[in-house]
Amino acid sequence: MSNQPLYRDLNFYQTDDYFYLVPNGPSSSSPSPYPTKALLIDRRTEAITLSAEAAVEVQNWYPSSRIHGLFGSIQLISGKYLILIKQIVEIGELPFGEPIYRIENVDLVPYRPSDLHLTDQQKIYNGQYIQMITNFFAQGPFFHLSYSYDLTHSLQHRYQHPATKQEWMYQRSDKRFVWNHYLMRDFLQSPLLDQRELGPFCIPIMYGFVAQAKVEQSVNPSKPFTYTIISRRSVLGAGTRLFYRGAIDSQGSVANFVETEQIVTYGSDGRASSSFVQIRGSIPCHWTQYPDLRYKPPPTILNDFPNEDSFVQHIDSIIPQYETIVMINLINHTGQEEKLLKKFSELYRDNSHRISNSKKIHLTCFDFHHECGHNRWDRLSVLLNMISHHIERFGYFSTTERDTFQRGCFRTNCIDSLDRTNVVQSILAKCSLEQQLTHFGVIAPGQRIEDFPQFHHLFRNLWADNADACSIQYAGTPALKTDFTRTGQRRLYGKLQDGLNSCIRYYKNNFEDGFRQDSFDLLLGRYEVRPDEGKSIPSPLARRNMLKIVTFPLFFLLAISALFFLIMMPMDSWAAKIWNLLIWFTISVMITMVMFRFGTNFVDYPTLVPLPRPPPPASEKNKYYKDQ
Repeated sequence: MSNQPLYRDLNFYQTDDYFYLVPNGPSSSSPSPYPTKALLIDRRTEAITLSAEAAVEVQNWYPSSRIHGLFGSIQLISGKYLILIKQIVEIGELPFGEPIYRIENVDLVPYRPSDLHLTDQQKIYNGQYIQMITNFFAQGPFFHLSYSYDLTHSLQHRYQHPATKQEWMYQRSDKRFVWNHYLMRDFLQSPLLDQRELGPFCIPIMYGFVAQAKVEQSVNPSKPFTYTIISRRSVLGAGTRLFYRGAIDSQGSVANFVETEQIVTYGSDGRASSSFVQIRGSIPCHWTQYPDLRYKPPPTILNDFPNEDSFVQHIDSIIPQYETIVMINLINHTGQEEKLLKKFSELYRDNSHRISNSKKIHLTCFDFHHECGHNRWDRLSVLLNMISHHIERFGYFSTTERDTFQRGCFRTNCIDSLDRTNVVQSILAKCSLEQQLTHFGVIAPGQRIEDFPQFHHLFRNLWADNADACSIQYAGTPALKTDFTRTGQRRLYGKLQDGLNSCIRYYKNNFEDGFRQDSFDLLLGRYEVRPDEGKSIPSPLARRNMLKIVTFPLFFLLAISALFFLIMMPMDSWAAKIWNLLIWFTISVMITMVMFRFGTNFVDYPTLVPLPRPPPPASEKNKYYKDQ
């Protein structure tokens, strides 16, 4: 529990000169050691202060709107904007009855009430920045918070490092998983604020997935429990699927890093709890697979980057957090992915001795598609046999016994760290859950989750929902292969759904993800907007040429539509029909050849922040990939 409760309900007032955030009280019954003060923001100077007098006076002057917290503030061309949490939904309770919420809606409020000081071009650019923010929040309710529980840390970490009386929740949160850390910088760095009094206004917000279910009758009616899944997406290396896969920074942080924890809470008071943590992330070396209109552009290993150092830095950065690490590599052993398999294995073989504790790192390679192809899902037992001793050795964390800690962690990856990863993580979670439920006497020794069909169905669907959420955040669509996660079988409907999602992924990755990547870079502070952008200095948004991006794809769709129309339309002369079909077929082929020859010219690439390595020139693309 946090020793300093956060404000859950506030009244928001705005005058011509100030914003006021007036608390209606703390989020829990614990009394605050400080008198209630309003948070004042000067709309002209942007100065931030706290005032007990204003908290009383403003309530008699102006109408207010109810909010549930401060997400932060961001600088755009027209000035600063305040991001307020407007709507939340309680989705469950964590140990000790501490509620957890999902953010359903935010509000963007400008400091300056007018944009008349902007040029027409600046207004266009400012509108595009606003659209980035609103689109990012609109992709799904994936932001979560708690006013009394530190969501950014696992249950085991909270017990190993209990909060002190001097700490407030934001201060002790794991900044890897705090998505509003950059947006809160003005408040955290303000010289006019007492940081202890500011604490109740600062809410660490997590981006990912949370789901919970109460299990009362379907397993053991005499021993009910609550089952929770929490996935925490890291801000380090955060980005979209094809633009950021293979990215690794100077500190060893990789793309698509997600920590997933399952928590089992026994009884009504929540004092008996257990948890199991897994992680996922991109293959820890420098490589790219930038979109170029091909369905599967080949991956390119960047050998002129310090792959050895980055691999070691990545492992050294996660061992202190998770102790022993077993890396489960699920990529193909043949085809395009083979080069990544060889590179990963080579880095592990040649650099393990450089890791601070080389005995705490292990690599297991499993060709998921080869082993489980043609619906041979029983072959997953081969993987479980390969790592079964690690499953037993790692164990899980329990609050009821002092020496019951999770002693290691599985780090799973495939090419995306999405679809294959989701399947394997759900199976590992099931193995651990059976251990946990057996230990607490909920199920008898030897019983399996499959012995309880209703709960087994619930378990599968929660993990499939987790897979879909992680996939939407990274790839823009729900995950593939979730019909197996939900039902244990691959069916025709699931394959058709995967085909549709693959097509949507292709479209989004090539024609939308550049704009979405810019949204990540804007909200996480990788790019900072300047007020004179688009006037005295050029705006990077000017580099996005949407006309070029959509022209050839539209011509291609027109040509294909004409072909289908001619095939279906009856004509008096077969010769005329064949001639017209030949013309439109030739046009379609020519457009296709131009698009794929110069594919990178028609892809929506990010404009705000340079990619880890620029894509090859379109005219040299084929030679470049061949050389790799």
